[in-house]
Amino acid sequence: MGFEVSSIVTDGLILHLDAGDSNSYSGFGNTWYDLSGNNNHGTLNGPSFTNTGLKHFVFNGSDDVASLNLSNYPNLTFEFWFYDNRTSGQRDLLTYNGNSGSFTFNNMNHFRTDGNGLHAAKFPTSLISNQWVRFVYVKNTKIYINNIVTNIQQGSDRAYGQLRIGDARSDVGQHWNGKIAVVRIYNRNLTDQEISKNYEVFDKVVNSNQQLGTSTSTVSVDEEVAVGTLVANLTATDSDTTS
Repeated sequence: MGFEVSSIVTDGLILHLDAGDSNSYSGFGNTWYDLSGNNNHGTLNGPSFTNTGLKHFVFNGSDDVASLNLSNYPNLTFEFWFYDNRTSGQRDLLTYNGNSGSFTFNNMNHFRTDGNGLHAAKFPTSLISNQWVRFVYVKNTKIYINNIVTNIQQGSDRAYGQLRIGDARSDVGQHWNGKIAVVRIYNRNLTDQEISKNYEVFDKVVNSNQQLGTSTSTVSVDEEVAVGTLVANLTATDSDTTS
């Protein structure tokens, strides 16, 4: 709509999927196009697309996946905008290399990677379910829930490959049941400042769309006022994640 939206960090960006950008997804087909210029497109198998408010894909918790084919990098940062419908139990956000590793949430305050459970982090209980969340995982280092950082336990993830968003490892068994609007992957560890910069974009976009989806307002105009009198101020907000 021509309104300025703060730009995201692009240095090292190797994958950028945004359901709110028609260049990434037009509303039709099974390809979720990569906006980073690296052609790391996602292949959709099952998720339904929501074209109102904060545009997103709905994963049914059973068999909906979005497949990515990325080579291994020594350092990676993953960023997701998601809405988790579950409030308890284990569920996987994604798997990699078949059944060898995953990003697993347990209840509302625990996260781990790989199948060994060595990478673990606890975070505030009120920040994970039934609301839009900005989640960041800096490989082998730390996680962010919205803009709150938690260091993870020491360890080393297995090499990434064959990423499947929404899938589940066999020992977890719970696919992602919720919504995903944005996925970004960087080939390096982002700094705290860079992660905060991306959060500013999330905060503006998500808050705007939640207001569009839940708020109804009326403006009463007195027809007897003199011509040229200011009677109301109207504010428009861009619902896309790009300017």
